[in-house]
Amino acid sequence: MRRLPLVLLFLLSAACDDADHDGFSAPEDCDDHNADVNPDAVEVCDGLDNNCDGLIDPGAGQSEGTTAFYADQDGDGFGDEGYVVKTCEQPSGFVATFGDCDDSDASVTDSGC
Repeated sequence: MRRLPLVLLFLLSAACDDADHDGFSAPEDCDDHNADVNPDAVEVCDGLDNNCDGLIDPGAGQSEGTTAFYADQDGDGFGDEGYVVKTCEQPSGFVATFGDCDDSDASVTDSGC
């Protein structure tokens, strides 16, 4: 009769194992060896799925540390602040500097407005 409680205790401890001590255990914790990764974590731009939602560094301002990038259709290095995306990495055709008052003419930049 004493054997049943020990087996039950073993099963409960195995089910509640939290290797990184962040309050979550596998499979709920998608990386049980990194305490910064768990379902309650804030997503940051670091190449990891911090909050275990299946997305790595989602764009559109969903990650802390995102940068605003502005569409630069004329390639002059200045973007149109009316077309902005917030993401972890700079997309093609976008720049970090806004202020282009005519994004169809490369000779007109923020200094020529």
